[in-house]
Amino acid sequence: MYPTLPFAPEALCHFETDLFGERRAVGQTHVLAWPGLVAAATAASTGIDQLLSGLVAGALARRPPKAPFLIFWSALAGAIHLTVTGPGGRQQGTWLLDAPGHRGAGRGAVPRHATPWAVWDGHRLVRAHV
Repeated sequence: MYPTLPFAPEALCHFETDLFGERRAVGQTHVLAWPGLVAAATAASTGIDQLLSGLVAGALARRPPKAPFLIFWSALAGAIHLTVTGPGGRQQGTWLLDAPGHRGAGRGAVPRHATPWAVWDGHRLVRAHV
């Protein structure tokens, strides 16, 4: 059984009001195409989740940000979308630019069906299993 950690997603997100007056979490979304991820995971004899977790944890260990942030996961249009959001809105997740299958990045609202994938608390990366 996994340990349970206190987790308040709303405290780790940057919020803005959209054109309809709704308060939405906003962040930098990185689009990773399935074929590139599958090829890289197969070559590494691992799964996509382990591949991405290792890539993110390795990048954060080399240059750890001080501020906490949350990474959301969603699958849209044949790709994985990882959205990085933090309270100050400054975290861009530039370490994802070298991820296998990276197709682009842009700023926007966290997709409504996205789920928390990982949390950086300022010291360590914790995978969220929701």
